[in-house]
Amino acid sequence: MGYFLDERCGVHHLVDQEFEHNRQSTLKCLENSRYGGVRSAFENAYSHFDSQPQDTKVAVRSIFEALEILTKLMAKTDKLNKSAVENMLEPLALRQCGTDETARRAVHKMFLGFAEWVDAIHFYRHGQGQSEPVAPSIDFAVYALSSGTGFLRWLLTIDSNELNAGS
Repeated sequence: MGYFLDERCGVHHLVDQEFEHNRQSTLKCLENSRYGGVRSAFENAYSHFDSQPQDTKVAVRSIFEALEILTKLMAKTDKLNKSAVENMLEPLALRQCGTDETARRAVHKMFLGFAEWVDAIHFYRHGQGQSEPVAPSIDFAVYALSSGTGFLRWLLTIDSNELNAGS
């Protein structure tokens, strides 16, 4: 894994161009003041991933936190868990599918995967009951950040569509 300098001379781990593109395009989606807390947690995730030494545990926890904050903005819940994904977020996405049964089936399957992602991340969000903290590997952190960023972008679009439909 290499490094690159951003336009402000910040040093970042270079996973690949797609990883960086997803980070930057998601930051653009987070410009609305409604998403200030989401953006802060999102930036924190990548900041800890870029730190020396890398703090993959905080990076993974922070991408989860970004998604949890957005979930709290979108739905009446106090936490992001499998139930919130299936019972609060998925119905919002399904509403946007209208009567397109193919889209509805695909969205349902994607949200089943998101619910499993949420459950998997909980292993790193909570203490493991060991004397030494267990941090995810760099490869796991890259996947968690990449997939979490993808879910975040999709939920931001769903939220934006819901807000626009309500106005």
